[in-house]
Formats: sequence, C-alpha cells, structure tokens
Amino acid sequence: MVNGKYYIEPPNDDQDFRSLIRAAIAAGVGRDVSANGEPAEPWTAETLTAAINQVESGRSMIDLRTVQRWLAPQGRGGISVPNLRRLAMVFGCGDARKASAWQVALMRARERTRAEPRNGADDSSPDDPGYDPAAIPAGGGPIRTPGLARSWEAWFSRDDTLKLSILIWAAYAVNGLVNGILGLLSVSYSVTPDFSKEVGFLWAPTWTVLPALILPLFIMRVSFSLTHWRSYGRGRLFDGSSCDTRTEEDASLWDARIDRTAFPFWMILVLCLGGVFLAQWVGICLRLYAEGEAGIYQIDRNLLTLVRPEFVGQGASAVVSMFGYLYSALYVFIFLTALMFLFIMAGDYEWLARNINDGETEHEDAIQEGSWIAMSAFDAAL
Repeated sequence: MVNGKYYIEPPNDDQDFRSLIRAAIAAGVGRDVSANGEPAEPWTAETLTAAINQVESGRSMIDLRTVQRWLAPQGRGGISVPNLRRLAMVFGCGDARKASAWQVALMRARERTRAEPRNGADDSSPDDPGYDPAAIPAGGGPIRTPGLARSWEAWFSRDDTLKLSILIWAAYAVNGLVNGILGLLSVSYSVTPDFSKEVGFLWAPTWTVLPALILPLFIMRVSFSLTHWRSYGRGRLFDGSSCDTRTEEDASLWDARIDRTAFPFWMILVLCLGGVFLAQWVGICLRLYAEGEAGIYQIDRNLLTLVRPEFVGQGASAVVSMFGYLYSALYVFIFLTALMFLFIMAGDYEWLARNINDGETEHEDAIQEGSWIAMSAFDAAL
C-alpha cells in the first residue's frame, strides 16, 4: 500500500501494452484499499478516466473513448507521452519513484507493441486531441518538475554551457571592477620594515586565473562528456542505439537517475553558501572588523583595513569581501557540481554494464565508453 492506495510493482515480463494495462486494471493498482488491505474494486474504464484527469489537472482532459481505445484488441500502444506519464502516476499511487517504475514499464510495453507486425491498426496519431508533439521535450522526461539536479544538468549538457561560462566571466568582471574602484587591484602592506607583501586582486591566482581561465575550460570538458554520454554513449550500452534513435525509455531512466541524486546537489549548495560564503564572510571578516585586529589570520585584501585603515575603510572592505566570497561560492559550487556529474556518469556506466548488457551490446563499445568516462574524469582532474 502506498499513499493509502493498492500498489504492486510492474511486471518484468514481455507483455505488450494492452496486456500490461489490462493486468494493472484487473489487479486494481492505484485504487483505494479496503479494510483488509486489498483494492476496493478493480478499475473500470470510467473510473480510470476520472483518475487520470485528476493528475496534472491543468492539462487537457481525456475522454472515455481514449481509455477504451488503449484497451481495444487492435490497439498498438497508441498513447501519447503526456498521457502515459499521467497513467503511470495513477498506477504509482502518486509516488514519484513508483510512478517512474511504471512509466518505464509502460514505455517498454508500448515499444514492444509498436515493434510487432502491423495488423492494420493506425498508431501514428496521438490519443489526445490537445496533444502537441512540439511541447514534449526530446526523449521524454520525468513526471515531476525539474529540480536542482536536473536544472544544473541542463546547464552543463545543453546549449546553456556557454551561458554558464559567461556567468563566470561576468562575476569575474564585477569582482574585478569593485576591486578596481577601491584601488585594490594591486596593493601591498609591510609585514616587517624590510619586507612587503602584495595582497592585490590581480596577485591572487585563485581569484583570477582559476575562475577566468581554468574553470571555463573545465566546464566545457565536463559539458562535452556529459552531452556525449547522455545523448549517445549510454544509448550504445542500453540498446545499441545512437542519439538519432534514442528511446524514451533510455531518457526516462537517465532522468530518474539524475532525480535520485538531488540530495548531494542540495548538500553542495548548502556547503558553498554556508561554508564558503557565510562562514568566511560573517565568521571571519565581519567578526575581525568588529574586533579591530586580525589575530591569527593572515592579512589579505579583505583584511587590509585592519593594518592600513587609511587606504580602505571597513565598510568598503565588507562590500569587497562579500562580493569576493559570493564569487568563491559560485565557482566552488560549479566545480563540485561538475565532479558530481562525472560521478553520476561513472555510476550509470557501471549499472548499465551490470544490468543491461545482455549480449546485444558489443564488448568493444562498452570498453570505448568506459574509457571515454575515465579519460573525461582524468582531463577534468588536470
């Protein structure tokens, strides 16, 4: 029982689409349970239609004839992707993980049905009159609205990669401009009467060379690897396909894997905002400004006001340090996020190699894709 409804796992056999739906309807999957834990009653075409229309209520309604057409003996899996997702949500009892499992099973059954010899039935037209093929993302997608993990996956693996590099360069330019206005691009202070230390913005490689040059190159390398794996590489292991024949099942499994890694991405975000930004800006800079001395901390341009107050005031230093640590939090977040995607690709490759490779995938293809991921991680580490 899931969410007060009767649930069973989708079968792993080779049923066609109509047989799978009929079995789920007869079992009452997704129906409210009775006192003894069994479904109150099996689905009917009418009750199933009503339940589907309650899922994503903002979409167009489906009529009874649509559901009846799915169950027709001559049906060939002629269900649109949006309606398949809604049906999977019903059978998944409103639980995203359970619904994803049913969505994959329904997609597989639909593909098997469409691969059968045609018997005169027409499966080319969508089952929903309001269905717009252009509105469906290529390769399908998860039932839920994309979260943090899939949003950043889009930034790294699609046309937004250049935008991400532009964001880094823009942050670099703003940080440099603020330091330039305050005269902190190149400034020194005397550690001893005979020794001066340069603490200016231009003399800090972690604030200049790393984010302005190394990080964009790192982003492009990871983006290229992620796009290759998502659109082509995993398809070679999954079913010997390429990006031109990438199946909805393949896309659904990949999106589900990304969704399952949401927690690490949120932890990275919390670490960067809390540790890289707040802990250093509030816990170090603002606290030392209030105390009036650096103590055990090394003087840098953010703490220069403590030893050269005539050069830069504490208010200006607070602004500079705030922009600086936000800048640091941004590029550390991007670094860790990119490494997380490399980890996901490696885990996805291992899972496919263990579970999908049933003899149809060429051994050479598996070696090539594994080597590709290993070299991508090696290049990114350099």
